[in-house]
Amino acid sequence: MRAAIAAALFAFIAFALPLAAQAAAPADVAAEFERLAAAYPADSATPPASQSAGGENQLAAVVIGAIAARPALAGEITEAAIRAMPHLAGGLVDKTLGAFPGFREIILAAAGRAQMAAPIERDSVVAAVVETASADAPLATPAPPRREEITAPPPAPVARHAGGLGAEEISDPLEGFNRAVFFLNDGLDTILIRPIAYLYGNILPPFVKRRVRNFFTNVNEPVTFANDLLQLEFEDAGVIGARFLVNSTVGLAGLFDVASEIGLEPHKADFGQTLYSYGTGPGPYLVLPLLGPSNLRDSTGLVVDAVLNPFTWLLEPEENIAIAVGKGLVRREELLVPLDSLRESSVDYYAALRSLYYQDRAVALGRGSAADNSALDAEFEAFE
Repeated sequence: MRAAIAAALFAFIAFALPLAAQAAAPADVAAEFERLAAAYPADSATPPASQSAGGENQLAAVVIGAIAARPALAGEITEAAIRAMPHLAGGLVDKTLGAFPGFREIILAAAGRAQMAAPIERDSVVAAVVETASADAPLATPAPPRREEITAPPPAPVARHAGGLGAEEISDPLEGFNRAVFFLNDGLDTILIRPIAYLYGNILPPFVKRRVRNFFTNVNEPVTFANDLLQLEFEDAGVIGARFLVNSTVGLAGLFDVASEIGLEPHKADFGQTLYSYGTGPGPYLVLPLLGPSNLRDSTGLVVDAVLNPFTWLLEPEENIAIAVGKGLVRREELLVPLDSLRESSVDYYAALRSLYYQDRAVALGRGSAADNSALDAEFEAFE
């Protein structure tokens, strides 16, 4: 079993993460632009559409990776790339804006400057980018995008467990501390995590992404099984146990969801949910470094879930870290569009995300039965 898990993890690292990692830290930005300009010249005889798309994707990967490494140079990097390959400017700008919506004004201004100048073989701007990147350039947190229409976040719905514990209300006595952590998380997400998730989502084919998602779902099912038992949900525990057995063997370490094909549908359960089922209140709202929105009860649940997961003890620490990073990347890619929309439409992104967290937990705490028509479902179904 351990060998199969290690093989699946290796496959994920071999096919998914290197693409983003290579793009996130190009050895020489200028050399990459020159190489791509030679490979996809503007004066070639009508290249096939697939070749042109390949040039756009490769150029965008280099640019996005370089900006993630040195966000303070976002304008210079974009301008240099467009001047090197002006015939791919449209696709490059679209993809770069998709990865860095917070840099919209900077990127569009750089594109305008680049299109006013004639491209040259070795752009001095590119050389300046590489030279400046070797220095300790400060990280820049992008200014929030302008909003013509601003709407308040939707109110949190009432969520009730089968035991009738009642609604959970938002309690944020540590708001000052939480906002500070949120600001750091959001800055890191803007300059690094989101761009990598964007590259992952746009470079890998859907077939590969489904295999990766299936693998991480399977890895988490021992935790779901343990919490089903603790919640006395024995039928659900039987389904999850059978799913894990089938998918870990016939499904090749969970890469293929064979269990769903034979009627064993997945569900989620965690220790925060278990504590709720026994009457434990949520406690104060917390924003955890890197992990994001939570509360005291669910934060405790994260620690217990790690203890309950047999892979914590069976695998080496670096393997567990790789799994955690991979799960986070997959989840962030799934939320690209919903979170971008939430940021654009909110007066206060922090408060809106806090509200949606409580709505999401309302569904989980009710085991999907008490809040199926919540505002969160409506928010996310629009992007499925």
